[in-house]
Amino acid sequence: YNGFVEDDWDYYYSSLFHGLLEMQIDYNADGKKVNTQEAHYKLVTERKLLGDGAKVNLYGYYIQQDSNTNILKSLEFDTGKEQDVEQKIAYEYDLATGLVRGQTTKNYNSLGEEEIHKETYVYGWEKYDQLKEQNILTPVVQTTNQVNEKITAISVSTWKDWGDGKWGEFKTYQAKTETATFEQWGGSEPPTSNWLKVSEVISRTEKGAVNDSINIDGIHNSVIFDKQQLYPVASFVNAAINEGTYVGFEAYENLENWHIDGVDLSDCIVTGDAHTGVSSLRLEHNSTLRRDQLTISNPDQTYILSAWLKTENGFETDGGKVEAQLLFYHEGNPIGNPIVLEIGGTDSQWIHWHHAISSSDIQWSQIELKISNQKQSKSLLIDNICFVPKVGELKANVYEDKYKIVTAKLNSNGDTQRYLYDSFQRKVADIGLGETVNSLSMSYLTRQGQEDVTFVQDKPNSILSISAAEGGVFANFTNGEQWREDWEIPEPSNWSVENNALIHTVTSSDSITYKSTAAYTNYGVRLSVHPVDTLDSPLGIRLGNKLTISWTPSLGWNLEINGNSYPVADTGIMPQEWLLVAANNAILFYADGQQIFSQITDDSITGALELFAEDEVAFKNIVTFKSPQLAISYTDAAGKERQSQVLDGKNCIVSAKVYDTLYRPAIQTKAAKYTDTLFSYQPGFVESIDWQTGILTGKVANDYLEDQGYPYSRTVWESSPLERPLQEGIPGKEFAFTGANSHVATREYGTNQKGFFAGDV
Repeated sequence: YNGFVEDDWDYYYSSLFHGLLEMQIDYNADGKKVNTQEAHYKLVTERKLLGDGAKVNLYGYYIQQDSNTNILKSLEFDTGKEQDVEQKIAYEYDLATGLVRGQTTKNYNSLGEEEIHKETYVYGWEKYDQLKEQNILTPVVQTTNQVNEKITAISVSTWKDWGDGKWGEFKTYQAKTETATFEQWGGSEPPTSNWLKVSEVISRTEKGAVNDSINIDGIHNSVIFDKQQLYPVASFVNAAINEGTYVGFEAYENLENWHIDGVDLSDCIVTGDAHTGVSSLRLEHNSTLRRDQLTISNPDQTYILSAWLKTENGFETDGGKVEAQLLFYHEGNPIGNPIVLEIGGTDSQWIHWHHAISSSDIQWSQIELKISNQKQSKSLLIDNICFVPKVGELKANVYEDKYKIVTAKLNSNGDTQRYLYDSFQRKVADIGLGETVNSLSMSYLTRQGQEDVTFVQDKPNSILSISAAEGGVFANFTNGEQWREDWEIPEPSNWSVENNALIHTVTSSDSITYKSTAAYTNYGVRLSVHPVDTLDSPLGIRLGNKLTISWTPSLGWNLEINGNSYPVADTGIMPQEWLLVAANNAILFYADGQQIFSQITDDSITGALELFAEDEVAFKNIVTFKSPQLAISYTDAAGKERQSQVLDGKNCIVSAKVYDTLYRPAIQTKAAKYTDTLFSYQPGFVESIDWQTGILTGKVANDYLEDQGYPYSRTVWESSPLERPLQEGIPGKEFAFTGANSHVATREYGTNQKGFFAGDV
């Protein structure tokens, strides 16, 4: 039945087992058996009571797999004799919970010697009655490993009640000797001669997440979570939970340790002007920001205090000082002299301020952090405050509040990494140190926006990748009114900023120019365009005075180069994600990932980026990139890469992958050049492949005639479900897989020892 003969079955199963896989036999293309897998099961209708030997009947049943056997058909290298290599795993179960108590694996090592590996488990409920009472039955607290009945490793984890009956892992240990026994389940330390402590949890949040722990070297690793205790806002290495601190004043952060005397802290938080995220703290004149006391664990090391600051115009000439202070306490009483650090003006720019606190200046372990603004009338903005050991590490995450996607990462040096996302929350841009653009991407699916879901073969899925060789600039609209300094605005009242987007607020023809790009050449721009209301008039982008891309409702796209127009009709909804490249006499434009224009021009495009509109429109995520290095990957309906292309000036360098009939990667071609050609899928690059002779036809074969039809590397896979690589060839007929060529790399699979490596089969 189903290909099995009666002798294949060891015993009869109840009808309750119907549908479970008992045996699977794999054959190669020649019908020869290559592998056998067999599983045995048992029916359980009773169990023992927890902590009691008494058995009770179940209301029903459940099924356990008690063994699994895998037999690999192989050959002895020396004799060519067919041999079986067996691996068998047997499972033991706890009669009370049905959980695996241990498993035994029979295997053979490289010398052909049989090895019996055994792993046994002790569960937490067996050591802690509270876990049993709360029905927390799955945690394992001790694992013992044996090889041929010799103990090779013992690992132990203790648990404790962290408050309100919330139990969690406490300490972990590794045995130093095979005779070690563990009895300190209450939390005391075992003998160091027998046990090595690997880690210890120092504290947890109210929801049970670990926020402070020490590793095997006694070094603290701590985490500050958001107010919901779900997302890590900042993580520290070499700082305990109340030793390092970070705050970015975002809406999701827990600010209970920060105070301004006489004022509700939330009243001082402003949005729309911040170094990262959308919020910062405005510290008014004659006010002091205070952080609850911190505890320094190692006063012999240097600490770093830093923040991002922005001051008003006239800040320097306004009377009074702004200072950061570190005050020392002993048993709640001030001690010694505070450390006072002066803070200067920043000329309305976000500037990273930092200071090293030498160990010689630290007078006690209890400290209070203050930032005091004693100016007569001027305020300052504060963001990303951190205090951390110099020999340590801070990783701070800044989240978008709605979807909790990471929009920025910081460290204690002030280094900031930003990430931009499209309308589907896919990461599309990486802005690195110094606000320099590193890379961008844009994805396209052939089915997107279409009622017909048929895959379009000549317009496959694609992922465009761009590396900015000379950087670029990111238009940041969360810096208050500072953005206006970066843009040339003929009608300032027609433009505003809201939710990190530049908005054209009127229904009249207008434009705005990005001054930072005035001298740019050989560059591109990516942006998101969101109509506030129904579009009635054209809108678009312009680079210098030679290149314009516009969208007109009910008409579609238009590319204008030196007064020449190239329209593309589109009566649908306007795409929101735009990307334009004008580099090395090549012009490429993509909308929602789909290539709309691909044009070669004799003129170099130079000049500033200009946005124009007549309707109310929001422009967001405006990123420019200089000297772009472009690559695109085309994938099929199954997500397999078919072609990869790289742009070399106005030439396209193409390579391809070809898959065998079972969709395994079989061929990787050489790269070939299409001159005066930009990105587009090239169906003629590989036209055909004769899988018997290996001869390939197409553009790549024509460009490499010396390879005689073999301009590729090839992997030949085993014709069986094992799918092991058997042969590998390289370009050129002399070293290619032709069916009769011996100059190919060959792999054979078999036993390197003589003998019998299986039980009764």
